Amino acid sequence: MRAAGVLRSLPQAYKVIKEMQLTDEAWESEYRQAARVAIKRVIEGAMRDRSSRHVEEIADPGEADRRNGRFSRHLLTEIGDIALEVPRTRRTSAVEVVRASRTSCQGR
Repeated sequence: MRAAGVLRSLPQAYKVIKEMQLTDEAWESEYRQAARVAIKRVIEGAMRDRSSRHVEEIADPGEADRRNGRFSRHLLTEIGDIALEVPRTRRTSAVEVVRASRTSCQGR
């Protein structure tokens, strides 16, 4: 198994996890939790970046939009439930932010 300093994508994270070939229940629980935390960071980071870009882009043409907090959603995956904090803006639907984030995560 190769040493990885920073995981920059979900496919890369899954590959590293599979390479670990852990079978013991304690290890399985531990790596699943670590994987959920890593995936949460990647997804939330992508959504934050997309939301920030949106607010910056829309400010240029003079249209007013700003951040409006966040809300919680659950993502059910093969490694368990991941609680996400989805950013919200005044004018953009959360669905648009999630869809844009999903596309940017897949492209990495």
